[in-house]
Amino acid sequence: MVQQLSLFAKVEANQHPLLTKVLSTLTGLPPHKLEYLSLLMVPKNIVKYEPNSKNAQFEQHRLKLNTSFDPSKQKSDYKEWILQATDIPSAGKRKTLTQNLVESCIVLNESQNIESMFDKLGYAVEKEFVVRGQRWCYGNVVIKVFQVLVGEERTPLDSSYVVKCFVNVDKTTDVELLQRSTQELLSLKNELTGLIELEIPDRNSMDSRIGIRK
Repeated sequence: MVQQLSLFAKVEANQHPLLTKVLSTLTGLPPHKLEYLSLLMVPKNIVKYEPNSKNAQFEQHRLKLNTSFDPSKQKSDYKEWILQATDIPSAGKRKTLTQNLVESCIVLNESQNIESMFDKLGYAVEKEFVVRGQRWCYGNVVIKVFQVLVGEERTPLDSSYVVKCFVNVDKTTDVELLQRSTQELLSLKNELTGLIELEIPDRNSMDSRIGIRK
């Protein structure tokens, strides 16, 4: 498990070329291609419950599956996936979004496919989309600029681009490391001020829990 510290922004399509140039100059690196298929998985049987109720100990969560996208493949052809689970971001006054994240690799044999495997576990596909964009590294910060593509034609959900900047911290009890990672993100935010505004999104929009009556 890691603790991910992050900040987000949105940039319009006409500003994307300039942002790409600025990030390449700032990092001293050309962008890396970013393209992967994502599946959002939800339990087939969702139990409604009140926050802090007795049933809250059986919280249900959305899960995300990611794999490198190949337009020539069907969903059943993909045999290697990364399973990602997150909790609700930490509450309180913070300078970055802070969220625990767990990832695990799933390797299927030739007779298996990801949907039937998760169907047996009681999960179904809620959404399917492709993330396409670019990635840079700036010290310990990973910068992603991308669009979400939906439907069989893989058309952009929005003409704008999402900017996500994050640091994964392995030692969640290392206060000094968390402070340094926070400062790295804030320094990047200052560097990009005037071009984009990196901000903390609404924590409820990042909540993977389902069934809860909010």
